This record gives sequence, C-alpha cells and structure tokens, in this order.
Amino acid sequence: MKAVTYTDGKPSEGEIPADCASRLREVGAWLSSHGDAIYGTSGFAATPWGAITRRGNRLYAIACTTGTLELPVVGLKPITVTDAPSVVVIDCDGEPRRAKSRAELTAEGVPLPPDADGVYRLLAVDAALRGRTIRLEEQDRAGNVGFWTDPADTVEWFVEARGEFDVVLRYAVNPGAGGDFRIVAGTAELTGTVTSTGGWNRFAEVAVGRVKIDGLVSVAVKPIRFNHAMMNLAGLRLAPVK
Repeated sequence: MKAVTYTDGKPSEGEIPADCASRLREVGAWLSSHGDAIYGTSGFAATPWGAITRRGNRLYAIACTTGTLELPVVGLKPITVTDAPSVVVIDCDGEPRRAKSRAELTAEGVPLPPDADGVYRLLAVDAALRGRTIRLEEQDRAGNVGFWTDPADTVEWFVEARGEFDVVLRYAVNPGAGGDFRIVAGTAELTGTVTSTGGWNRFAEVAVGRVKIDGLVSVAVKPIRFNHAMMNLAGLRLAPVK
C-alpha cells in the first residue's frame, strides 16, 4: 500500500496545514463508517470506478463513481450505485473468482452495462465466441471476430435493458466473401447481408434494424449463408430510440 505524506514545508515543526487536516478528518470519518472494507481485507481487483477488497467469501466494492458498475467477478452481475463514495458489500456463495477477461464474464451470462448515454456497445473483445473456427483477432484494443468459416459458429453478448433499440453492425468483408446473417435479441430477430468492404481490415457500418428488449437477453449474431467466410465482426451498437 502506498503511503501519502502531507507537509507544508516545515516537517520539523510537526504541523499539518489546515487544508490537509480537513482532508484527513474526511478520511477518518469515512473509515469510521466503512473501515470493514479496509481493515483486515486483501486487495481483490482495481476497477475503472474504484476497487474491490476481500475478506473470505465477502467482497467490498468501494465505488468512487455512481451508475451501473461492472464487477470483474465470475457469476456476479453489475451493481447500481447512486451515491459516491460508498461501499457495497457482496456475500458470495463460494470463493470469489476474478474474471481473466470481459469475455469470460459474457460466457457466464453476465450482461454488459450501457454507457452514459444508454448505448450498449457490444465489442468483439467482450463477446463469447461459440464455435469451432472463430477467434478474436486483436488488431486494436477492441479487436474483431475473424476466421468465421463455419456456419454453425455464433458470437454472443448479454444485455439487461428495456425499450426499443436501433442496431448497427460494424464489419469488414474481403472481396468474394460475406453473406446473410441474423441477429437474435431475446425473442426479437433481425436479418441482414454483408458484402465486400474492400478488405478484411476495411471496416464499415450498416444499420440492421430495430429491436424491442424487455429484461435480460442474449444478443447473438448467427450466419444464415455465406461465401468462403462470414465477416470480420468488430461489434454491435444498440442505441435507445428516443
């Protein structure tokens, strides 16, 4: 743990500047209420929104921001935090296991949270890849799903939402490849066609249609028919209809 030292340039006098003293009082007050999340725990995971500590099968999510916060823990859904800083106590049925990747959480059925605008950005790097030939190509941070040569292979995410969403697909197709696909979101289904974008690394977007979602659903891209290979899939974007 990193120690932070406050000084006003006169350490020999042992004085604490008024602004530092005020901040230290705030820290002390917070620890009086939430010390269980710190004392006697071990670090479990650092997150974009704060940190998670652990004592046995109990996790403490220390949230520095509000909103829907994803937990990098296999089997746990995102939590909703309305006040920050705060601590959410989570009792696990067994020993908590940290996910190695977002895709591992997806494979367990954990839904992806929306961004601040309510848009679900379903990236290839976060997808569960189900099949024989498809795999993630990490050409950049988000990557893309490639080597899609088996029509039985599918790409899947999970979202928990309510309302209507416009669906946009981002893809690349080499000349001579591509074909028809369907997107299944719960009970809703859309179909579309991808044709050559000029190369496997030349990505384009196509609006596929609108779906209605009510609750926790799987969102999957499945081939119908294609020539040689389906596509390089960068992901989907689900934007709420205003």
